[in-house]
Amino acid sequence: LVLVLLFPLGYSQQLRMEFQQRDFLDARKLVKDVMSEHRKGDPAPGRAIWNALDEETQQNWTAFADQDRDQDARKYYQRLGKLVESLNELLEKQDLYSEVDWRDAMVGAEARALLDKEPGALSVDDVKRLNRILIENAYPDRFRAQPPRQLRITYLGFAISPPIPFTKQRVDRWIEQLAIPMIMGFLVGFLAIFAAVLVTAPIIPHMFEPGSLNLLLSKPISRSLMFLAKFIGGCAFILLNVAYLIIGLWLIAGLRFSIWNHGLLLCIPIFLFLFAIYYSVSALAGVIWRNAIVSVVLTVVFWLVCTTVGTTKVMFDQLG
Repeated sequence: LVLVLLFPLGYSQQLRMEFQQRDFLDARKLVKDVMSEHRKGDPAPGRAIWNALDEETQQNWTAFADQDRDQDARKYYQRLGKLVESLNELLEKQDLYSEVDWRDAMVGAEARALLDKEPGALSVDDVKRLNRILIENAYPDRFRAQPPRQLRITYLGFAISPPIPFTKQRVDRWIEQLAIPMIMGFLVGFLAIFAAVLVTAPIIPHMFEPGSLNLLLSKPISRSLMFLAKFIGGCAFILLNVAYLIIGLWLIAGLRFSIWNHGLLLCIPIFLFLFAIYYSVSALAGVIWRNAIVSVVLTVVFWLVCTTVGTTKVMFDQLG
């Protein structure tokens, strides 16, 4: 069930089109540059941008240019949000670019390739991307330098997150070095161990139930060998399950994120070794008290003691 729920998780790359507040280095100076070029009346990107705005938006831009963030931060960010909305509306305009207004502005190779296409050949996304590049390249000192593509987390093919302001290489590195170890530490190192102890705890006490031991001792087998068979059987059962889980997680990381971390497969023997230690405590408690609940409780107590000792050692090592 865990593997089924995790498999649709992934991420997709898409061209960066719509503006966000974090894209600006100085939004007020951008507005002032546009207004200054408009007032001059000479052909310039600012004139084309200003003329493409409706009267209400022009008034909002004028108020934002005069807004002091230190005096009223709440109103500043309200107007900044409206500025972003109006810029995103501009991106949909197919006639924003004109050779006259952009003749002295840096266009860039990507925008030039889009401009060389036939007007009807541009999709809606192409128009948005073109207009964004034109605005950014006309005022490069007002925007943060960002990669042309952005990532979104997806589930079943649907985006479930806002755009992630990082490159694919950085996200892959974050997943491999941080996300996967955290998931493995919690899912396999905590939940799976606890579930394994809980599931296998009744195996040894069950031998001592009325009728069970008589049937087993009817065969020519010693009690110690029977105990070892039960212990090894519990370990084998957990090995099959944890191998299925970890190999599934390894395949999901590889197929969905192209991260083939073979170190994940080493978790299988490590998990089995760790479980065998805890299961030995559970099995011993099962032989002595013949109660599954007591076996689970004592194993959890032993687990907490080991964790406390390990954490204390790490703390003293760091202080030293």
